[in-house]
Amino acid sequence: MITTFLRTLTGQLAVVAIAVSAVVGWVASIKSKAVTEERARVEQKSTENAKKADAARRSASKLPPDRLRDKYCRDC
Repeated sequence: MITTFLRTLTGQLAVVAIAVSAVVGWVASIKSKAVTEERARVEQKSTENAKKADAARRSASKLPPDRLRDKYCRDC
């Protein structure tokens, strides 16, 4: 009975549709995983950059204002 259905055009189209949907689902899951990993990597980098910026801000706030100007300052 099943083999008879699979030999018909409708059965073959059903098998092809199932195979295509399985491949599309597989590709979507791979893309989703890649996007999730990339977002985590970007979030980690932004956290590291925020820590560096906070450290630089704390370091600069300890210095007197005149110490921030040097010979490479554009608006001195």
